[in-house]
Amino acid sequence: MESAKALVIDEISMISGTLLDKLDYIAKKMRCNNAPWGGIQLIVSGDFFQLPPVHKRRYEKWNWDYDKEFAFEANCWNDSFDMQVELTEVYRQGEPQFIELLQAIRRGFQDTHLLEILNQCCKTLKEPSVEIPRLYPLNKDVRRVNAENLARLGAKIETYKAFDDGVYPWINELKRGMAPNELNLCLGARVMLIKNMDFKEGMVNGEIGKVIKFVKREGDSCELPEVLFDSGIVRVICRETFLVMAGDRALATRKQIPLILAWAVSVHKCQGMTIDRLETDLSKAFGYGMVYVALSRVKSLDGLHLVGLDSCKIEAHPKVSEFYQHYLLNRKF
Repeated sequence: MESAKALVIDEISMISGTLLDKLDYIAKKMRCNNAPWGGIQLIVSGDFFQLPPVHKRRYEKWNWDYDKEFAFEANCWNDSFDMQVELTEVYRQGEPQFIELLQAIRRGFQDTHLLEILNQCCKTLKEPSVEIPRLYPLNKDVRRVNAENLARLGAKIETYKAFDDGVYPWINELKRGMAPNELNLCLGARVMLIKNMDFKEGMVNGEIGKVIKFVKREGDSCELPEVLFDSGIVRVICRETFLVMAGDRALATRKQIPLILAWAVSVHKCQGMTIDRLETDLSKAFGYGMVYVALSRVKSLDGLHLVGLDSCKIEAHPKVSEFYQHYLLNRKF
């Protein structure tokens, strides 16, 4: 950090104001410079109307994390930027009607006409296909659907256990959102890549495919899955190393196959993904922005299949709405 010139943070909506202030403080101390971020240029991108930061529930009366739930509530926010710009052009969707619908849902509006269009998507697939990913708000539903589909294949299960190394408490961080402790695969299993491996070839986090065979490679103690990705890429997936870092030093490491089962995916996990067709049950949606994130993953209305939706759960966080309204009132042309 001492020699860094710029820090880029994507998905800034997932960073709390409390964490942003802590990072600003650390940068100043490490660089012995009281300028914002110790003189580092800060570049961030994201949409606060999407999923808010995930907080642990705490009950201490002196806890102040919730006072700065969003990054824009950080004490350092306004001093961190010379310019704040709202990007308005949509690239994922091309249908004007669908874009209008998503923008209304994004801001928490429940227009009757637009909701009628959305209700037309509440149809069951005539021939349900396991090739279409299913999105669920709750992890327990994701685990259930994936386990059911894996068992339905009736093929031999290959189990991959993670190899962890490191010191406490950092080694516990490996269990939060990284590669699973144990991964069960078989021929025909639908899987998702969970690590960026080759940007040029499109082997990036979120790529979905199917296990087509298992191969033995010299030096590996077990057979490795070969995956045909929906993009057409075929690749043998080896164990990768996941790290918990402090500066240049690794405090904990996990070696695991960078895949998860992907017949079903949580709404949180799919944020940032683009999907041609999906089926989703949003009857159990909770929290601000969840309905919008789920629906906006798909490219077109024709590719959207809704199993359940409660329009009352189309909500935008009041703080976020106020932030964008303040921006519109104060932006300079």
